[in-house]
Amino acid sequence: MRHRYRLAEAELDRARRSVAEERMRVARELHDVVAHSMSVITVQAGFGHLVIGDRPAEARAALSTIETTGRQTLTEMRQLLGVLRAEDPCRTAGIPALAPAPRLADVDRLLAQTAKAGVRVDLTITGSPRDLPAGIELSAYRIVQEALTNVVKHAGTTAARATPDYREDELAIEITDYGQGCLAADGHALGHGLIGMRERVHLYGGRLQAGPLPGHGSGHRPPAPDLDHGEHRMIRVVVADNQALVRAGLCGTVETAPDLTVVGEAVTGIQAVELARRQRPDVVLMDVRMPDMDGLEATRLITTGPPGPSDIRVLMLTTFDLDEYVYGALRHGASGFLLKDTPPLELLAAIRVIAAGDALLAPGITRRLIGEFAARPTPSPPPAADLLQAITKREREVLTLVAEGLSNSEIAERLHIGTGTAKSHVGHLLTKLDARDRVQLVVLAYRTGLVTA
Repeated sequence: MRHRYRLAEAELDRARRSVAEERMRVARELHDVVAHSMSVITVQAGFGHLVIGDRPAEARAALSTIETTGRQTLTEMRQLLGVLRAEDPCRTAGIPALAPAPRLADVDRLLAQTAKAGVRVDLTITGSPRDLPAGIELSAYRIVQEALTNVVKHAGTTAARATPDYREDELAIEITDYGQGCLAADGHALGHGLIGMRERVHLYGGRLQAGPLPGHGSGHRPPAPDLDHGEHRMIRVVVADNQALVRAGLCGTVETAPDLTVVGEAVTGIQAVELARRQRPDVVLMDVRMPDMDGLEATRLITTGPPGPSDIRVLMLTTFDLDEYVYGALRHGASGFLLKDTPPLELLAAIRVIAAGDALLAPGITRRLIGEFAARPTPSPPPAADLLQAITKREREVLTLVAEGLSNSEIAERLHIGTGTAKSHVGHLLTKLDARDRVQLVVLAYRTGLVTA
Protein backbone atom coordinates (compact mmCIF):
# COMPACT_ATOMS: atom_id res chain seq x y z
CA MET A 1 0.00 0.00 0.00
CA ARG A 2 2.80 2.41 0.95
CA HIS A 3 4.61 1.67 -2.32
CA ARG A 4 1.45 2.42 -4.35
CA TYR A 5 1.03 5.66 -2.40
CA ARG A 6 4.56 6.77 -3.30
CA LEU A 7 3.95 5.93 -6.96
CA ALA A 8 0.74 7.92 -6.92
CA GLU A 9 2.49 10.89 -5.33
CA ALA A 10 5.27 10.74 -7.93
CA GLU A 11 2.73 10.57 -10.74
CA LEU A 12 0.84 13.52 -9.31
CA ASP A 13 4.07 15.50 -9.04
CA ARG A 14 4.92 14.72 -12.69
CA ALA A 15 1.44 15.81 -13.73
CA ARG A 16 1.80 19.10 -11.87
CA ARG A 17 5.16 19.79 -13.52
CA SER A 18 3.70 18.95 -16.91
CA VAL A 19 0.79 21.34 -16.39
CA ALA A 20 3.15 24.10 -15.21
CA GLU A 21 5.41 23.62 -18.23
CA GLU A 22 2.43 23.69 -20.58
CA ARG A 23 1.09 26.85 -18.97
CA MET A 24 4.47 28.54 -19.43
CA ARG A 25 4.61 27.44 -23.07
CA VAL A 26 1.16 28.84 -23.79
CA ALA A 27 2.02 32.06 -21.92
CA ARG A 28 5.17 32.50 -24.00
CA GLU A 29 3.23 31.85 -27.21
CA LEU A 30 0.57 34.39 -26.26
CA HIS A 31 3.21 36.94 -25.29
CA ASP A 32 5.08 36.56 -28.55
CA VAL A 33 1.96 36.56 -30.73
CA VAL A 34 -0.29 39.03 -28.96
CA ALA A 35 1.58 41.27 -26.56
CA HIS A 36 4.12 42.76 -28.95
CA SER A 37 1.55 43.30 -31.69
CA MET A 38 -0.88 44.96 -29.32
CA SER A 39 1.91 47.23 -28.11
CA VAL A 40 2.46 48.35 -31.70
CA ILE A 41 -1.26 48.92 -32.23
CA THR A 42 -1.73 50.83 -28.98
CA VAL A 43 1.31 53.09 -29.37
CA GLN A 44 0.54 53.86 -33.01
CA ALA A 45 -3.12 54.53 -32.21
CA GLY A 46 -2.16 56.95 -29.44
CA PHE A 47 0.27 58.76 -31.73
CA GLY A 48 -2.29 58.94 -34.55
CA HIS A 49 -4.87 60.40 -32.20
CA LEU A 50 -2.43 63.11 -31.13
CA VAL A 51 -1.52 64.27 -34.65
CA ILE A 52 -4.72 63.64 -36.62
CA GLY A 53 -5.62 67.35 -36.63
CA ASP A 54 -2.27 68.93 -37.49
CA ARG A 55 -0.44 66.12 -39.33
CA PRO A 56 -3.08 63.99 -41.11
CA ALA A 57 -0.55 62.22 -43.35
CA GLU A 58 1.26 60.82 -40.30
CA ALA A 59 -2.07 59.84 -38.75
CA ARG A 60 -3.01 57.95 -41.92
CA ALA A 61 0.34 56.16 -41.84
CA ALA A 62 -0.32 55.15 -38.22
CA LEU A 63 -3.75 53.78 -39.20
CA SER A 64 -2.15 51.80 -42.02
CA THR A 65 0.35 50.31 -39.58
CA ILE A 66 -2.46 49.40 -37.18
CA GLU A 67 -4.42 47.65 -39.95
CA THR A 68 -1.42 45.66 -41.18
CA THR A 69 -0.34 44.66 -37.68
CA GLY A 70 -3.88 43.67 -36.73
CA ARG A 71 -4.23 41.39 -39.76
CA GLN A 72 -0.89 39.73 -39.08
CA THR A 73 -1.80 39.20 -35.44
CA LEU A 74 -5.16 37.62 -36.32
CA THR A 75 -3.42 35.21 -38.69
CA GLU A 76 -0.92 34.20 -36.00
CA MET A 77 -3.66 33.88 -33.40
CA ARG A 78 -5.65 31.55 -35.65
CA GLN A 79 -2.58 29.36 -36.01
CA LEU A 80 -1.97 29.33 -32.25
CA LEU A 81 -5.61 28.55 -31.44
CA GLY A 82 -5.53 25.77 -33.99
CA VAL A 83 -2.71 24.14 -32.03
CA LEU A 84 -4.41 24.65 -28.67
CA ARG A 85 -7.69 23.18 -29.98
CA ALA A 86 -6.03 20.06 -31.37
CA GLU A 87 -6.92 18.19 -28.19
CA ASP A 88 -9.95 20.23 -27.13
CA PRO A 89 -11.57 18.45 -24.16
CA CYS A 90 -14.90 20.02 -25.11
CA ARG A 91 -15.08 17.73 -28.13
CA THR A 92 -15.00 14.63 -25.98
CA ALA A 93 -17.16 16.12 -23.23
CA GLY A 94 -20.00 16.96 -25.59
CA ILE A 95 -19.78 20.71 -24.91
CA PRO A 96 -20.66 22.88 -27.94
CA ALA A 97 -17.38 24.38 -29.13
CA LEU A 98 -19.05 27.58 -30.25
CA ALA A 99 -21.07 28.17 -27.09
CA PRO A 100 -20.52 31.73 -25.80
CA ALA A 101 -18.39 32.11 -22.70
CA PRO A 102 -20.47 32.51 -19.53
CA ARG A 103 -20.86 35.99 -18.05
CA LEU A 104 -21.71 37.27 -14.61
CA ALA A 105 -25.30 37.75 -15.81
CA ASP A 106 -25.49 33.95 -16.18
CA VAL A 107 -24.87 33.41 -12.46
CA ASP A 108 -28.51 32.33 -11.98
CA ARG A 109 -27.50 29.02 -13.55
CA LEU A 110 -24.93 28.52 -10.81
CA LEU A 111 -27.47 29.34 -8.11
CA ALA A 112 -29.87 26.77 -9.49
CA GLN A 113 -27.15 24.12 -9.55
CA THR A 114 -26.11 25.02 -5.98
CA ALA A 115 -29.73 24.77 -4.83
CA LYS A 116 -29.92 21.24 -6.26
CA ALA A 117 -26.86 20.41 -4.16
CA GLY A 118 -28.74 21.53 -1.03
CA VAL A 119 -27.46 25.09 -0.56
CA ARG A 120 -29.79 28.04 -1.11
CA VAL A 121 -27.95 31.17 -2.23
CA ASP A 122 -29.41 34.65 -1.82
CA LEU A 123 -28.24 36.93 -4.64
CA THR A 124 -27.98 40.68 -4.02
CA ILE A 125 -26.60 42.89 -6.79
CA THR A 126 -25.51 46.38 -5.75
CA GLY A 127 -24.19 49.34 -7.67
CA SER A 128 -24.96 49.91 -11.35
CA PRO A 129 -24.83 46.62 -13.30
CA ARG A 130 -23.21 47.03 -16.72
CA ASP A 131 -21.41 45.02 -19.36
CA LEU A 132 -17.73 44.50 -18.52
CA PRO A 133 -14.86 43.30 -20.73
CA ALA A 134 -15.35 39.67 -21.71
CA GLY A 135 -12.29 38.49 -19.79
CA ILE A 136 -13.49 40.08 -16.56
CA GLU A 137 -17.01 38.70 -17.08
CA LEU A 138 -15.68 35.17 -17.53
CA SER A 139 -13.30 35.44 -14.58
CA ALA A 140 -16.08 36.76 -12.34
CA TYR A 141 -18.36 33.90 -13.31
CA ARG A 142 -15.66 31.28 -12.67
CA ILE A 143 -14.78 32.82 -9.31
CA VAL A 144 -18.41 32.67 -8.18
CA GLN A 145 -18.61 29.10 -9.48
CA GLU A 146 -15.55 27.92 -7.58
CA ALA A 147 -16.50 29.79 -4.40
CA LEU A 148 -19.96 28.18 -4.37
CA THR A 149 -18.38 24.78 -5.04
CA ASN A 150 -16.22 25.26 -1.94
CA VAL A 151 -19.31 26.22 0.08
CA VAL A 152 -21.12 23.05 -1.01
CA LYS A 153 -18.10 20.84 -0.30
CA HIS A 154 -16.72 22.30 2.89
CA ALA A 155 -18.99 24.78 4.67
CA GLY A 156 -21.56 22.34 6.01
CA THR A 157 -24.43 24.76 5.51
CA THR A 158 -27.72 25.03 3.64
CA ALA A 159 -27.56 28.80 3.03
CA ALA A 160 -25.12 31.30 1.54
CA ARG A 161 -25.09 34.80 0.10
CA ALA A 162 -23.60 36.13 -3.17
CA THR A 163 -23.13 39.89 -3.54
CA PRO A 164 -21.69 41.30 -6.77
CA ASP A 165 -21.02 45.01 -6.24
CA TYR A 166 -20.56 47.16 -9.35
CA ARG A 167 -18.52 50.10 -8.16
CA GLU A 168 -17.41 53.11 -10.16
CA ASP A 169 -14.15 51.61 -11.35
CA GLU A 170 -14.06 48.08 -9.99
CA LEU A 171 -16.13 44.97 -9.42
CA ALA A 172 -16.24 43.40 -5.95
CA ILE A 173 -17.75 39.95 -5.37
CA GLU A 174 -18.47 38.58 -1.90
CA ILE A 175 -19.54 35.00 -1.26
CA THR A 176 -20.52 34.38 2.36
CA ASP A 177 -21.67 31.10 3.85
CA TYR A 178 -23.55 30.58 7.12
CA GLY A 179 -21.79 27.40 8.14
CA GLN A 180 -18.39 26.49 9.53
CA GLY A 181 -16.57 28.26 6.69
CA CYS A 182 -14.20 26.86 4.10
CA LEU A 183 -11.19 26.59 6.38
CA ALA A 184 -9.03 23.68 7.36
CA ALA A 185 -7.97 23.06 10.93
CA ASP A 186 -4.86 25.20 10.48
CA GLY A 187 -6.93 28.17 9.40
CA HIS A 188 -6.06 27.96 5.71
CA ALA A 189 -8.64 27.89 2.98
CA LEU A 190 -9.50 24.53 1.52
CA GLY A 191 -9.68 23.52 -2.11
CA HIS A 192 -7.28 23.56 -5.05
CA GLY A 193 -9.74 25.92 -6.76
CA LEU A 194 -8.49 28.79 -4.62
CA ILE A 195 -5.30 28.79 -6.65
CA GLY A 196 -7.29 29.29 -9.83
CA MET A 197 -9.43 31.99 -8.21
CA ARG A 198 -6.38 33.85 -6.99
CA GLU A 199 -4.81 33.70 -10.45
CA ARG A 200 -7.97 35.00 -12.10
CA VAL A 201 -8.23 37.88 -9.64
CA HIS A 202 -4.52 38.68 -9.90
CA LEU A 203 -4.77 38.76 -13.71
CA TYR A 204 -6.91 41.89 -13.52
CA GLY A 205 -5.06 43.55 -10.66
CA GLY A 206 -7.47 42.54 -7.90
CA ARG A 207 -7.05 40.71 -4.62
CA LEU A 208 -8.65 37.64 -3.07
CA GLN A 209 -9.56 37.17 0.58
CA ALA A 210 -10.57 33.73 1.78
CA GLY A 211 -11.63 32.90 5.32
CA PRO A 212 -13.48 34.84 8.00
CA LEU A 213 -14.40 38.05 6.23
CA PRO A 214 -13.31 41.25 7.99
CA GLY A 215 -15.02 44.55 7.41
CA HIS A 216 -13.76 46.37 4.32
CA GLY A 217 -13.93 49.91 2.98
CA SER A 218 -15.18 50.95 -0.42
CA GLY A 219 -12.71 50.96 -3.26
CA HIS A 220 -11.35 54.16 -4.74
CA ARG A 221 -9.09 55.24 -7.51
CA PRO A 222 -6.10 57.28 -6.34
CA PRO A 223 -5.96 60.83 -7.67
CA ALA A 224 -3.52 61.75 -10.40
CA PRO A 225 0.02 62.47 -9.22
CA ASP A 226 1.22 65.97 -8.55
CA LEU A 227 2.88 67.38 -11.65
CA ASP A 228 5.41 70.10 -10.95
CA HIS A 229 6.99 71.08 -14.23
CA GLY A 230 9.47 73.46 -12.61
CA GLU A 231 11.42 75.66 -14.98
CA HIS A 232 10.40 75.69 -18.64
CA ARG A 233 13.22 73.87 -20.36
CA MET A 234 13.56 71.23 -23.03
CA ILE A 235 13.55 67.69 -21.64
CA ARG A 236 15.86 65.43 -23.64
CA VAL A 237 14.69 61.85 -24.18
CA VAL A 238 16.25 58.66 -25.53
CA VAL A 239 13.83 55.95 -26.71
CA ALA A 240 15.08 52.34 -26.46
CA ASP A 241 12.86 49.62 -27.96
CA ASN A 242 13.73 46.85 -30.38
CA GLN A 243 10.37 47.06 -32.18
CA ALA A 244 10.69 49.66 -34.93
CA LEU A 245 6.98 50.49 -35.03
CA VAL A 246 6.70 50.88 -31.25
CA ARG A 247 9.84 53.00 -31.23
CA ALA A 248 8.51 55.19 -34.04
CA GLY A 249 5.20 55.67 -32.21
CA LEU A 250 6.92 56.59 -28.95
CA CYS A 251 9.27 59.03 -30.68
CA GLY A 252 6.38 60.64 -32.53
CA THR A 253 4.40 60.99 -29.31
CA VAL A 254 7.32 62.59 -27.47
CA GLU A 255 7.93 65.06 -30.30
CA THR A 256 4.34 66.35 -30.13
CA ALA A 257 5.13 67.99 -26.77
CA PRO A 258 6.75 71.45 -27.04
CA ASP A 259 8.95 70.83 -23.98
CA LEU A 260 10.19 67.35 -24.96
CA THR A 261 12.60 66.25 -27.66
CA VAL A 262 14.05 62.89 -28.76
CA VAL A 263 17.85 62.98 -28.90
CA GLY A 264 18.40 59.35 -29.84
CA GLU A 265 16.89 55.94 -30.58
CA ALA A 266 18.28 52.58 -29.51
CA VAL A 267 17.41 49.09 -30.74
CA THR A 268 19.44 47.11 -28.20
CA GLY A 269 20.41 47.52 -24.58
CA ILE A 270 24.04 48.12 -25.55
CA GLN A 271 23.00 50.94 -27.88
CA ALA A 272 20.87 52.44 -25.09
CA VAL A 273 23.84 52.55 -22.72
CA GLU A 274 26.13 54.06 -25.36
CA LEU A 275 23.53 56.67 -26.34
CA ALA A 276 22.86 57.60 -22.72
CA ARG A 277 26.57 58.13 -22.03
CA ARG A 278 27.06 60.14 -25.22
CA GLN A 279 23.90 62.26 -25.27
CA ARG A 280 23.35 62.63 -21.48
CA PRO A 281 19.53 62.73 -21.81
CA ASP A 282 17.23 63.63 -18.95
CA VAL A 283 15.10 60.50 -19.39
CA VAL A 284 15.52 57.13 -21.12
CA LEU A 285 12.36 55.27 -22.12
CA MET A 286 13.60 51.70 -21.74
CA ASP A 287 11.95 48.55 -23.01
CA VAL A 288 12.36 45.56 -20.70
CA ARG A 289 13.10 42.93 -23.34
CA MET A 290 15.76 43.77 -25.92
CA PRO A 291 18.48 41.86 -27.78
CA ASP A 292 22.20 41.84 -26.90
CA MET A 293 21.54 43.33 -23.47
CA ASP A 294 18.15 43.48 -21.76
CA GLY A 295 16.69 46.65 -20.30
CA LEU A 296 17.51 45.45 -16.80
CA GLU A 297 21.27 45.41 -17.26
CA ALA A 298 21.16 48.53 -19.44
CA THR A 299 19.36 50.39 -16.64
CA ARG A 300 21.99 49.34 -14.10
CA LEU A 301 24.83 50.53 -16.31
CA ILE A 302 23.12 53.84 -17.07
CA THR A 303 22.23 54.71 -13.49
CA THR A 304 25.28 53.38 -11.66
CA GLY A 305 28.10 53.59 -14.20
CA PRO A 306 30.89 53.24 -14.98
CA PRO A 307 32.25 55.88 -14.82
CA GLY A 308 29.99 56.46 -11.81
CA PRO A 309 26.43 57.18 -10.67
CA SER A 310 24.55 59.44 -13.08
CA ASP A 311 21.54 61.70 -12.87
CA ILE A 312 19.94 60.16 -15.96
CA ARG A 313 16.46 58.86 -15.16
CA VAL A 314 15.13 55.62 -16.61
CA LEU A 315 11.43 55.03 -17.17
CA MET A 316 10.79 51.36 -17.87
CA LEU A 317 8.20 50.30 -20.44
CA THR A 318 6.59 46.90 -20.13
CA THR A 319 3.74 44.98 -21.71
CA PHE A 320 2.40 43.45 -18.51
CA ASP A 321 1.80 45.17 -15.18
CA LEU A 322 3.51 42.41 -13.21
CA ASP A 323 6.41 41.69 -15.54
CA GLU A 324 9.07 39.90 -13.47
CA TYR A 325 11.86 41.98 -14.97
CA VAL A 326 10.50 45.19 -13.46
CA TYR A 327 11.41 44.21 -9.89
CA GLY A 328 15.05 43.95 -10.84
CA ALA A 329 14.85 47.16 -12.86
CA LEU A 330 13.74 49.13 -9.81
CA ARG A 331 16.58 47.65 -7.77
CA HIS A 332 18.99 48.71 -10.50
CA GLY A 333 17.90 52.34 -10.34
CA ALA A 334 14.88 52.78 -12.62
CA SER A 335 12.73 55.69 -11.51
CA GLY A 336 9.45 54.03 -12.41
CA PHE A 337 7.62 52.14 -15.10
CA LEU A 338 4.62 52.36 -17.38
CA LEU A 339 2.66 49.94 -19.47
CA LYS A 340 3.03 50.32 -23.19
CA ASP A 341 -0.69 50.94 -23.52
CA THR A 342 -0.51 54.06 -21.33
CA PRO A 343 -2.42 56.90 -23.04
CA PRO A 344 -0.08 59.36 -24.81
CA LEU A 345 -0.82 62.34 -22.56
CA GLU A 346 -0.13 60.22 -19.46
CA LEU A 347 3.16 59.09 -21.00
CA LEU A 348 4.21 62.70 -21.61
CA ALA A 349 3.22 63.64 -18.06
CA ALA A 350 5.21 60.68 -16.71
CA ILE A 351 8.33 61.79 -18.57
CA ARG A 352 8.03 65.22 -16.98
CA VAL A 353 7.56 63.68 -13.52
CA ILE A 354 10.66 61.53 -13.94
CA ALA A 355 12.72 64.40 -15.34
CA ALA A 356 11.75 66.58 -12.36
CA GLY A 357 13.39 64.06 -10.03
CA ASP A 358 10.30 62.24 -8.82
CA ALA A 359 9.52 58.58 -9.28
CA LEU A 360 6.34 57.41 -10.92
CA LEU A 361 4.72 55.75 -7.93
CA ALA A 362 1.25 57.15 -8.05
CA PRO A 363 -1.06 55.32 -10.23
CA GLY A 364 -2.49 52.14 -8.75
CA ILE A 365 -0.59 49.74 -10.97
CA THR A 366 2.70 50.96 -9.53
CA ARG A 367 1.36 50.69 -5.98
CA ARG A 368 0.64 47.02 -6.62
CA LEU A 369 4.15 46.65 -8.00
CA ILE A 370 5.70 48.24 -4.90
CA GLY A 371 3.76 45.83 -2.71
CA GLU A 372 5.04 42.85 -4.71
CA PHE A 373 8.55 44.25 -4.92
CA ALA A 374 8.84 44.93 -1.23
CA ALA A 375 7.66 41.45 -0.32
CA ARG A 376 10.47 39.83 -2.28
CA PRO A 377 13.73 38.89 -0.63
CA THR A 378 16.78 40.95 -1.48
CA PRO A 379 20.20 39.35 -1.86
CA SER A 380 21.98 42.11 0.04
CA PRO A 381 21.68 42.50 3.83
CA PRO A 382 19.22 45.17 4.98
CA PRO A 383 20.70 48.52 6.01
CA ALA A 384 21.04 49.13 9.73
CA ALA A 385 17.94 50.49 11.37
CA ASP A 386 19.98 53.34 12.85
CA LEU A 387 20.10 54.80 9.34
CA LEU A 388 16.68 56.25 10.16
CA GLN A 389 17.95 58.00 13.28
CA ALA A 390 19.05 60.92 11.13
CA ILE A 391 15.45 61.82 10.25
CA THR A 392 12.75 63.45 12.36
CA LYS A 393 9.51 61.89 13.56
CA ARG A 394 7.55 63.84 10.91
CA GLU A 395 9.96 62.69 8.21
CA ARG A 396 9.41 59.09 9.32
CA GLU A 397 5.68 59.61 8.86
CA VAL A 398 6.27 61.06 5.41
CA LEU A 399 8.61 58.19 4.47
CA THR A 400 5.97 55.67 5.52
CA LEU A 401 3.40 57.36 3.27
CA VAL A 402 5.86 57.55 0.37
CA ALA A 403 6.31 53.79 0.73
CA GLU A 404 2.54 53.40 0.39
CA GLY A 405 2.75 55.12 -2.99
CA LEU A 406 1.15 58.42 -1.99
CA SER A 407 1.87 61.59 -3.95
CA ASN A 408 2.85 64.86 -2.30
CA SER A 409 -0.72 66.13 -2.35
CA GLU A 410 -2.02 62.89 -0.82
CA ILE A 411 0.65 63.02 1.90
CA ALA A 412 -0.33 66.62 2.63
CA GLU A 413 -4.00 65.65 2.94
CA ARG A 414 -3.21 62.67 5.19
CA LEU A 415 -0.99 64.70 7.55
CA HIS A 416 -3.02 67.94 7.35
CA ILE A 417 -0.10 69.96 6.03
CA GLY A 418 0.50 71.99 2.88
CA THR A 419 1.58 70.33 -0.38
CA GLY A 420 4.72 72.48 -0.41
CA THR A 421 5.57 71.32 3.11
CA ALA A 422 5.10 67.70 2.10
CA LYS A 423 7.37 68.23 -0.89
CA SER A 424 10.02 69.79 1.36
CA HIS A 425 9.91 66.80 3.71
CA VAL A 426 10.42 64.45 0.75
CA GLY A 427 13.36 66.56 -0.40
CA HIS A 428 14.93 66.41 3.06
CA LEU A 429 14.51 62.62 3.07
CA LEU A 430 16.24 62.31 -0.30
CA THR A 431 19.17 64.35 0.98
CA LYS A 432 19.51 62.77 4.43
CA LEU A 433 19.16 59.19 3.21
CA ASP A 434 21.24 59.75 0.06
CA ALA A 435 18.44 58.44 -2.17
CA ARG A 436 18.22 59.36 -5.84
CA ASP A 437 14.41 59.34 -6.00
CA ARG A 438 11.19 58.12 -4.39
CA VAL A 439 11.72 54.55 -5.58
CA GLN A 440 14.86 54.30 -3.46
CA LEU A 441 12.98 55.82 -0.54
CA VAL A 442 10.38 53.05 -0.87
CA VAL A 443 13.06 50.36 -0.99
CA LEU A 444 14.77 51.89 2.04
CA ALA A 445 11.52 52.03 4.02
CA TYR A 446 10.98 48.30 3.51
CA ARG A 447 14.56 47.20 3.98
CA THR A 448 14.95 49.06 7.28
CA GLY A 449 11.72 47.55 8.58
CA LEU A 450 9.95 50.92 8.86
CA VAL A 451 7.26 49.45 6.59
CA THR A 452 6.47 45.77 6.22
CA ALA A 453 4.71 44.11 3.30
